Amino acid sequence: MKTIAVIGGDKRQIRLIELLLHNGYKVLSAGFEKAERLPEKTHRASATDAAQAAEIIIFPLPVSQDMCTIHAPYSRYEIGIESLAKSIGEGKIIFGGRIKKDLFGKNRIYDYYEREEFQISNAIATAEGAIEVASRELDTTLFGTKTLVAGYGRIGKLLAKILDAYGADVTVSARKHEDFIWIKALGYRSIDTRKLADHVAEYDLIINTVPFRIFNESVLNAVKNGVLLIDLASRPGGVDFDYAESKNIRFISALALPGKTAPVTAGEIIYETIDHILKEEFE
Repeated sequence: MKTIAVIGGDKRQIRLIELLLHNGYKVLSAGFEKAERLPEKTHRASATDAAQAAEIIIFPLPVSQDMCTIHAPYSRYEIGIESLAKSIGEGKIIFGGRIKKDLFGKNRIYDYYEREEFQISNAIATAEGAIEVASRELDTTLFGTKTLVAGYGRIGKLLAKILDAYGADVTVSARKHEDFIWIKALGYRSIDTRKLADHVAEYDLIINTVPFRIFNESVLNAVKNGVLLIDLASRPGGVDFDYAESKNIRFISALALPGKTAPVTAGEIIYETIDHILKEEFE
């Protein structure tokens, strides 16, 4: 029986622990002192003890939000990354989301966030979460709402499809010629992301998926009164938040939606991705 340390994280990691136990692993948990519930067979330990005792270590997504401490909202104590890394030793298998690999010395490091199967599954959960946010915040139905999806990556593709199924009036912004062809083929309208300022006044709902500051002052000056702007992009995001706030634009920064709107599914996605890596690398 392999021993796995799950260090830090939120409800996603609690679901991950359940799945690991169900599949025969011994699990040491650290950083969950304030969690209301952990599976009964979990062995609680300090972060250092857990990391030293386990063959496999799993950190959350993201591993850190400040680059100094492990992201551990259920912990009563800060878990310093560098001090923990120094105590781990060598010969471990370490997983983390957006992990800084050079901190952990001569260990096998895997960033599960970089895996394509994780990205696709996470995009599905993110798109569904965005629909939930939009439905809650809009004063109208999605049906018939003039909607702009900025960006046609994994999340943009899925989001456009779901919005179209709801009956929204969908336009997608893109830059690549092949994306424009796909957008047209699937029955959506398209605009060039580089020309947002010329078109954004048409939309009541705008959802950004582009991780670059494309909603700058000139674009935000052009949006219509009462628009709902949702930013799904990773930090620093795609919207000039301070300027949006100064213009009284209804703006929601909806980061890490799977962990907030569907933490059980998000935990299952992490487990499945790690399981795939272990099977590929060690079986």
